[in-house]
Amino acid sequence: GYVDLHATDPGLPTCVKHLLAGSLAIRKLAAEAAASPKAVKYAANAVKLLPPVPKPSKIMCIGLNYRDHAIEVGQ
Repeated sequence: GYVDLHATDPGLPTCVKHLLAGSLAIRKLAAEAAASPKAVKYAANAVKLLPPVPKPSKIMCIGLNYRDHAIEVGQ
């Protein structure tokens, strides 16, 4: 299941991007909200997953371009 951190504690950021950019204190409050017996929870089959970080400032990709190189490095 999933915990709606902002619904549990309206003082928390509304998106993951702001949560990750927040201070250690904000992340600690988020962990406490997630563990709270009063946490607003949703069953996994009752939610629609969206991108966790909408409009990221950059996207990094890692891939193996050539089969021979992938074999060479044990991938």
